[in-house]
Amino acid sequence: MRRNVSLLYVIVVASMIGMSFVGNGQNPAGTGVTHETSTQGIKFYKHIRSGVSLQWFIEDSLSKKGEIKYYGKSDYCLAFTSTAYPGLVFTFSSGTQKPTFSRFEPIASNSDYQYMSQYLDLKGALFEIEISLQKNIDREKIFNKLCKDYPQIKPTFEKKDMNRPAGGCILKTKGGRYIWNGDEIYVSFTFADYAGVTGSNPYVVNMLKQEGQKFGVRTIMIQDKKLRNKLVTAKKEKDKNAADKAQDAALDF
Repeated sequence: MRRNVSLLYVIVVASMIGMSFVGNGQNPAGTGVTHETSTQGIKFYKHIRSGVSLQWFIEDSLSKKGEIKYYGKSDYCLAFTSTAYPGLVFTFSSGTQKPTFSRFEPIASNSDYQYMSQYLDLKGALFEIEISLQKNIDREKIFNKLCKDYPQIKPTFEKKDMNRPAGGCILKTKGGRYIWNGDEIYVSFTFADYAGVTGSNPYVVNMLKQEGQKFGVRTIMIQDKKLRNKLVTAKKEKDKNAADKAQDAALDF
């Protein structure tokens, strides 16, 4: 009897440790599903690949003392940032069309995680990442790296120069977007660089010059097309078909 009691005690203690330890793959929602770094999918950033779950992302960030914040949404998608990965935005699929939370509380601890997990689809899969690089990073080096990473895809270029008028003056930027559009992956590299101000009003010219200094960030977006189509686009099309059928039924008189 004593042996059985000791064994029961060990099991209870072990289960309590497993529930409280962040980053060990235990699901605080209690589903029993474990998630580790995916060895499949497309490489997005260092050790992070497409297909990893929102659960894995949160636990990985917390293990690095990061704070997770809500960034935005669209149908069946939720985007987050983490201080563990500055300059990155991670977009995950969601089982619901709209968020189930009215307000997202930043996740910086296990207790935050426990609370917010009830409102999140922890099985949601990462299908898109956005990387922002500072303007001191040479555009040509970024372009060459992406060409090296995706040699099987021929890039295209879209010129996106902009002339922004203000108070009789014009703020000029030179920009563009390179696109690598493959069967399974979509990659874009977007930039907009300050190109000067024209005009005779010194006050407006000075204001626009200060505004121009904000330009120059380089943005790289990498998307797993197959994963997005499966987890997001297919659901949107299903909703659209259902709405079309409902309208047709309403007009059947």
